[in-house]
Amino acid sequence: MRFTKLLCSLVGVFTFFACSNSDDTPETIAGVPEGTNLRVNFFRQLCFGEGRFQCLQVQEGDQLGTNDWSNFFGAINGFEYEGGFIYNLEVRTRTIELPPADGSSFAYDLVLIISREAIACTFENPVQDLEWLQTEISFREANPNEELQYCYITQASIDGNPVFVYRDCNPFIDKIDPVFNCFGVFLGFVGDEGVEFSALADEKLVWSPNTFSCILNL
Repeated sequence: MRFTKLLCSLVGVFTFFACSNSDDTPETIAGVPEGTNLRVNFFRQLCFGEGRFQCLQVQEGDQLGTNDWSNFFGAINGFEYEGGFIYNLEVRTRTIELPPADGSSFAYDLVLIISREAIACTFENPVQDLEWLQTEISFREANPNEELQYCYITQASIDGNPVFVYRDCNPFIDKIDPVFNCFGVFLGFVGDEGVEFSALADEKLVWSPNTFSCILNL
């Protein structure tokens, strides 16, 4: 295992997407399957609490079936999330009598996954069309530091599927470069078992800061 400094990293998920329901989707009311009391979107989004996190995006109550989504900081007991799907859930909510100071006063238990709708990731310009990538770039540009001059983001492909790599060209440190799929789901680090160097093809630059100080050979 390598011990390295991770500087140009983090976060995301969203997009300009198309969604298709399967033929066996339950009867819907206002576009939401009957029995749904919590919807989970296909991405995690950058959010802040006692630090920087990736939060689920959810709908409940009056938000169900609308275009409004809220950050969800807790967990849904019994639910295993996978990016790239919209989930319609039936959950049971319990009140926590003595919640932690920075925690929710409610707990969520999964009763039933009513439906899981696959989302197709499509884009023309990733910086414009992938909102999770926009969020990451906006955060970097709004919070510049000394290391930003060495950070850049590339698009490549693995087995024909688009991926995005958070690169670091600082020549004075050992670094690790995280790789994310089209939905912003973390796949692994370049050079580790998760993502071999030879697996990346057709790599090209998609973003670098105005203060960028490296010369690339892509």
